[in-house]
Amino acid sequence: MQDLNKEYKRLLESKEFNKKGFLCSAFIMCDYKELKNSVWQFDFFDSKENRITSYLMEKEIKNADKLEVFKEESAAIEELNLSEVKISITKSLEIANKTLEKTKETPTKTIIILQNISKPLWNVSFVTTSFNLVNTKINAVDGSILDHNSSSLLSFKK
Repeated sequence: MQDLNKEYKRLLESKEFNKKGFLCSAFIMCDYKELKNSVWQFDFFDSKENRITSYLMEKEIKNADKLEVFKEESAAIEELNLSEVKISITKSLEIANKTLEKTKETPTKTIIILQNISKPLWNVSFVTTSFNLVNTKINAVDGSILDHNSSSLLSFKK
């Protein structure tokens, strides 16, 4: 898996980076068994345009067009400061995998979001073979579990 801080620095120094907005999240989505080969996506929020620009950190950085923000109107998007993150992705995955083991579910996909919601947090989700979503929110400063839940993906159906 790519080193988060090295990839962030590579982005900031790249010609692809448009220097608009602030870092609001780092994201990975991949097959569970392919996590070691995954690449980071960095999301920057431009409050003037209420848009997010995403950068996929492949060999050549890919810049996604500005995407509209989907959030509750009263919800604020907070800046993510990577220097505040003390718990590594590796440690957060150890914690999330321990909670996953208790559910006796078999994961197929992994979704990892590093974001700031009053504090930096790792939001680690596993999609399982039984169509459940097992989610663990971990404080990225001290490693404490903030929330853990499991729900059926079929419950999201309208």
